Amino acid sequence: MDKREQVRAAVGTFPLSEQQLERALAGIETMSEEELDSVLGQYARLMELLPRVLGIDASGEKAAS
Repeated sequence: MDKREQVRAAVGTFPLSEQQLERALAGIETMSEEELDSVLGQYARLMELLPRVLGIDASGEKAAS
């Protein structure tokens, strides 16, 4: 999967309206390699932090408080 496909897949994980998704996908086509790298890095960081922010463990279960 190339970088553009990876960014498309990442965008597809967000709850966007059809119009928002269309705009996002159109914007991906004009992104530079540096922008694609940045988006993928930020998405990876978000996915790393999200479980902690939501208070869930690696299995997806609510972590003990």
